[in-house]
Parts: sequence; C-alpha cells; structure tokens
Amino acid sequence: MAETLFFYILAIIIYLFPALKRLFFLLNILIFCNILIARGQVVSVDLFNSDKGLPQTNVNTLIQDSIGFLWVGTQDGLCRYDGYQFVTYTNNPLDSLSLCNNYIYSIVDDAKGHLWIGTRFGLSRFDKTTGKFKNYLSNSENPNSLSSNKIYSVYCDKQGLVWVKTLEALHLYNSSKDNFIRYQHYNDIFNLPSETGTFPICEDSQGRLWVGTKDGLMLFEKQLGVFRRYSNEPGNPSSIVSNRITSIFEDSKGKLWIGTDEGLCRFDI
Repeated sequence: MAETLFFYILAIIIYLFPALKRLFFLLNILIFCNILIARGQVVSVDLFNSDKGLPQTNVNTLIQDSIGFLWVGTQDGLCRYDGYQFVTYTNNPLDSLSLCNNYIYSIVDDAKGHLWIGTRFGLSRFDKTTGKFKNYLSNSENPNSLSSNKIYSVYCDKQGLVWVKTLEALHLYNSSKDNFIRYQHYNDIFNLPSETGTFPICEDSQGRLWVGTKDGLMLFEKQLGVFRRYSNEPGNPSSIVSNRITSIFEDSKGKLWIGTDEGLCRFDI
C-alpha cells in the first residue's frame, strides 16, 4: 500500500513541477514514504505470564527439546509449552516421583530424550513417556552422590554424557550404575556465591570442557580428571577481569568469550 502511494505521488510531481522544485518535493516524498513503510512494520510481542499459563513470572531458563516442546524453568515450577497451552510440573511432598524442587536453575535434553532439571534442592530426571521424575540428592555417606543439592547447571556434551555442576564440584552421570562420578575443584569457602547466579558448562570444538565457577574459569582435563584454573591476577591486564564466571561461548574462529560480573573477556588459548 505504501509503495503504491509513493509511485502515484511521484508521477504527479514529475508532471506538475519544474526540475528544482521537483527534486525538493521528491526528497520530501521519499522521507514521507519511508515513514509510512516503517510504521507498517509493527513488531508483535506475545506476553506469557501468570495470567496466561505460567505459575509465576520469573523465568530462569528455557529450552526446546528434540520433540519440539518448549520447556520453561521458573522459580515456581517446570512448564511445558506445546504452542497452545502450558502444562506445569511442581513438587508434591507426598509424591517421590514428582519434581524435587520448584526453583529451576537449568534444563537440558539428553541424547536418550530424558529431561534433566537442576533445581535449588536436587536434580530431577524426567521421563517424557511416563511423565514421572527420578530425583537425585546429596548423601554425605555416598561419594557417588551429588556433592550438594543446589544444582547450578546441567550440560549434555557431544558424546551424550550428562554433566552436573554444584558449588564445589563437577559430576559425570554414570548411566550404567545410575550414580555420579564426582570431580572436586578449587572452592574458596570464604567467597560466597550469589543467590540467583548460575555457573555455565561449555564444550569447545576440540572437545575440551570449560566450567564457570565463583573462583575462576576451570578447564577440565577429562583424561586425568583434574582441573586447570584460570583466575584474576591483580596487576595483570591479560588475566580474566573477574573470577565470577557467568557465561562461556566459543565463536566460529575458536575463540572463547567469557562473561563475568565485571565485563566480557575474549580468551585465547
């Protein structure tokens, strides 16, 4: 519609006006038509909140699974969206097969189609076929359990292995025994984490596993089961600007980008 109007007005101008006036009016008409076109390109935003299916409005994480469902992790439950409506899963204290906790930090879809949910108190694995959860909690008497119950991140690598990050350790899920191999890393007990923060896990193009912590960036040596730590060094501008790592990303050139609470760092190793 806007383009048709433009050409119609342009034809009238060319017919009626001398060259100089024609140029002046032409420029004004171009500006006018651009405004009309810009106004026609309206961005549509659909809001989903507690009035439209969510249990509450704080969304911490979301993913789309291999089937196509959108999974939304809130601070009061796990939601599945099929394009039409939400189904909410919450903890039921009387049901051991329900979600272990309603405060969701992280969600990942594994190679077998199971959904792993990291929460403020425990880790849940959701079977989409049965609609049931299996929960994993810390047990001080079992070294093959989670080191603690606050799950900051869950990650599935290129081999289909599931990794779980707690405050003080990285865990590898052992599917054959249905337990975890625990890898402790440096943890300054006097450096407290934020309540809402998460710690990322990222596998780079070389298969190396990078882990964000409150005490620096960790490179996990899979073969040796140990960590190499990169931390802020006061007075060294080439070191990471802050030890609190909030995000990790590898670009198309193999460079790592590290988000911290004090800035963004490009990491070349």
